[in-house]
Amino acid sequence: EKVLSLPPTIGRAVLRSSLRPAVKQGGNGPLPDVVQMLGPVSQDLDLRKLPYLVVPGVALAMVLFALTRLIEPLPPRVITLSTGREGGAYHLFAREYRKLAVADGFTVEIQPGAGSVETLKRLASGQSMTGFVQGGTAEAAPTPGLLSLGSLYYEPVWLFHRKNQPLNGLNDLRGRRIQVGEEGSGIRPLAVRLLRDSGVTEQNSTLLALPSEAAAAALAAGRIDAAFFIMAPWCASSC
Repeated sequence: EKVLSLPPTIGRAVLRSSLRPAVKQGGNGPLPDVVQMLGPVSQDLDLRKLPYLVVPGVALAMVLFALTRLIEPLPPRVITLSTGREGGAYHLFAREYRKLAVADGFTVEIQPGAGSVETLKRLASGQSMTGFVQGGTAEAAPTPGLLSLGSLYYEPVWLFHRKNQPLNGLNDLRGRRIQVGEEGSGIRPLAVRLLRDSGVTEQNSTLLALPSEAAAAALAAGRIDAAFFIMAPWCASSC
């Protein structure tokens, strides 16, 4: 308690003189009582400066909190857009959207892929920000947290088969070689579901996973008996 009443200059002098024996002895012994009692003095001096550090920090935190609530964050300037294969409808539409976005100062990075199911997986994992997705394919991939921006157009399902193998219904495809779409495409889960409801499964038929162009070539060459396709009406005459 007597040390607390010492002026700062005396306290500092006592501290320096009290440390000398400890240093000479290697600094392993206990500190003198005077040094131990000086601790509260330095703490009191630091506490006096504390408001000058805390108050500005709290004020700055309040300002930042208010700004984050009142000001909307700026939209990203680079947008990733997942599509189907190059040359398909979704890819062509993405190129048109990219032209419009560039005019407004945005950059669109197109990410071609197998199709809707792969796009849903990309969106769910954060690999893509936006994408074109075929309706009815949400159950084929995880979609928590995803939001639909709207419906664009109807897409008919096309089934092509060879003339020398007439069909009266999907059940006539049993035992045939059928193209149902590559893994990750939107047509595959739809085609498999339609065939399954008609009694055509992998157990009694050959279901193939080919890209659209390869499937068309295989059908024309007679290597497969039928093929499912899905495309926009505009793309049917332009792709």
